[in-house]
Amino acid sequence: GGISDLRNSLSTTDNARVRALLASTLIEGLRVDFAAYRDAADEIDDLVRDPAQRAMFLRLLADGLQESGDTVAAFRAYLGFAGESITEPVRDGEGDERLVRPDRWILGRLTDLYSQADESVKEELDELMASTTASAVQAGNVSQLRDLSVMLPSAVDTQHLRLALVDHLDSENNVSEIELQLLQLLGSEDRDVRSGATARLLKLYLDEGLTNPVPALAAQLAGPFADQKCLDGLTGAELLTDWEGDAKRQAVLHPPAVWPMGHVEVDDSRRRSLPQYYAVERLGPVSGMLRGWSFFLDPNRNRLLAFDEQGADRWDVPIGQSPRGSQPGSGDVRCVRTLGRLVLLVTNDEFFVIDALAEQGKPRVLVSDQLFRPEDQANTFMSTIQIRIRGARGNVPGGGLRNQFRVNRVDGRVNGNVGPLLAGGLVYQQGSTIHAVDPLTGNEFWERESPEVPAGAEIMADDEFVVLWPQDRDTVI
Repeated sequence: GGISDLRNSLSTTDNARVRALLASTLIEGLRVDFAAYRDAADEIDDLVRDPAQRAMFLRLLADGLQESGDTVAAFRAYLGFAGESITEPVRDGEGDERLVRPDRWILGRLTDLYSQADESVKEELDELMASTTASAVQAGNVSQLRDLSVMLPSAVDTQHLRLALVDHLDSENNVSEIELQLLQLLGSEDRDVRSGATARLLKLYLDEGLTNPVPALAAQLAGPFADQKCLDGLTGAELLTDWEGDAKRQAVLHPPAVWPMGHVEVDDSRRRSLPQYYAVERLGPVSGMLRGWSFFLDPNRNRLLAFDEQGADRWDVPIGQSPRGSQPGSGDVRCVRTLGRLVLLVTNDEFFVIDALAEQGKPRVLVSDQLFRPEDQANTFMSTIQIRIRGARGNVPGGGLRNQFRVNRVDGRVNGNVGPLLAGGLVYQQGSTIHAVDPLTGNEFWERESPEVPAGAEIMADDEFVVLWPQDRDTVI
């Protein structure tokens, strides 16, 4: 038949098109009749080269094994997703229109299998996870470690796995990811994890020459973790002593005073009038890295200016560049949020995630998007309004973005909103569609479209849940 002909052809000449066609045919066989094509799994695994095709194969194999009751084999197949760099959202099930994060979808499947297994099978699954993670750590496989750290069931301690991930990431090219991972681990209830994260984060900042967050972290190593082994077998106190012996790190640990401490003579002969700047409100927790920073709009309200804790002008970025950016007030900023070295800037029409510590004067925009639907671009009848929100809930930590929205004068639609800046994802709204993206890369984790989602809803979120509070309702979604 056709499959035999394809196999014969491939055995003669390794043709990429024939290989892909044979793989596609066998994968379709798995979908239609899993029992009949199950034995072809090893052959398919060897044939597949395309990431999307491989993702389909792994999913059909794992689902088929789970439905046939082979728990351990299904568990192993789902673990096979780790390291495959599958970033595109997947459907939650056949006929389901919901798009979900692939790592969270796998987490759900693994959790179901583990929770339903009896004790003897759980022991096998524990051994399988232990061997898989140990192999990933030993190989220093960053992609696999990154995936395993978020897709293993809650019964598994993944925090030490995330420390291993940090140790294998390239600090020059992945500094933002390293920082976000360690900032999350600072809140661990595990003392070993917390001390390890503190030491690694302080070492990162010392090597970057960043003085702002150093005192608080150094105090932790000198105090609660002084006798705790934190990194490379050394205690907090031993690490500080070691770093004091390095001239570059010592200079960061003990920077010279920035502001004069004694009598100051003021020469007001050079006094001059300065342009009027407009302060931008910062919401939510203040990043230790950017403590003391301030943000302003320039007199024309078309650039955001950033000043560090010493008052130095660090950078500026243009705003109001969306298709409706030429309208008066379109560049107005709703707020700024910070997380580590990241700055979330939200204007009336768009948002940006900025690496605030990129080369001075050259901020790096990591992610940006518009807060209105593409079909609304041509609509020029927009104005800014104030919506009175009950209880000033825009000020609630982790809550939304105050009470200012862009409104379409014709039909009353308001632009979308943006949720808090989180290491696990950034949630924002366009029309009736909610998007969740990686704040470092912009890769979309999932999207959800529903007429039940009104534009302008306040967005509250953490790494597990998203809550929408429409401005005209007393109930949340």
